[in-house]
Formats: sequence, structure tokens, C-alpha cells
Amino acid sequence: MNKLIRNISIYLLLAALIVLTACDQKEAILPVWLEGNWTTGDTLGLSAEAWEKINDEYMTGEGLFIMKDNSSVIELLTIFIKDGALYYAALVPNQNGGEEIIFIDTMNHPDSLVFENALHDYPKKIIYHKEEAGTVAVYIYGANEDDFQKITLQKVIE
Repeated sequence: MNKLIRNISIYLLLAALIVLTACDQKEAILPVWLEGNWTTGDTLGLSAEAWEKINDEYMTGEGLFIMKDNSSVIELLTIFIKDGALYYAALVPNQNGGEEIIFIDTMNHPDSLVFENALHDYPKKIIYHKEEAGTVAVYIYGANEDDFQKITLQKVIE
């Protein structure tokens, strides 16, 4: 009888742990606060991003960066939910063999997105942080925490 009570207690404890773990995990949601047109002009050059929510699991975006030397980079961007996690994908024509680079959100916070891909050469981490109304700070990290660029985007009011 003691063994039966002990086994039941272990099963109940395991069930409680599973329920608590499941409740502790937050379900990924799209950052709808990023929707719209954003721009900045700073010492690096001109940056612009445009984001559109397609459905509850998918956003598309375009990024344009014009450097001081008049070179430019155009990115096709997506943020999507897959298997309960939030992902960021960037496709830069003529780079990475024409393949998308996928990053995963490691923070799951309503006002900050921390997308990471440790296997990618650069960037390894991209952070979008919602600041005051109409402002988003974007941090682009290289190999270490001291190797980053900060871009402050302002929402374009139409």
C-alpha cells in the first residue's frame, strides 16, 4: 500500500510540474506595434522599414539602407510564428546564396524583440525595442556585445 501511495504521489507531482511549466510559457504573438512605415537619418546613412501584418501568424517587411557612400542594401523581411515561437527572416538579394537567414526570438516580451542566430556571421543578434510612442530602437550585434550599431526609427505618420 505504501508503494502505491508513493507512486501516486510521484505521478501527481509530475503532472503538477507539467501543468506549471506549460502555464509559465508565453505564447508567441506578432509585434503589431511594428506595423507601418519607419525611417531615420543618422551618421550611418538613411534607414527605412515598412511592416504589414498579413494575418495572426505572419508579417512582411521591407528594409532599405542607404549609406553615406551612396551604396544601398534592400532586405525582404518576415516575422512569423511557427510551433509557438516567433521568428525573423531576412533575405538580402545577392547575399547568402539567395537564402533567407532565420533568427528566433529569445526574449518573448511584448515591447522587445531579441532575434538571434549564433551560426550566422553577421548579424548574430537583432533587437527591436519599442520606446516612446512612435519610436523604435534597433540594435544590430556582431560577434560580441561590444560590436553593435544602434538605429533609432521614427514612425512615419500618414
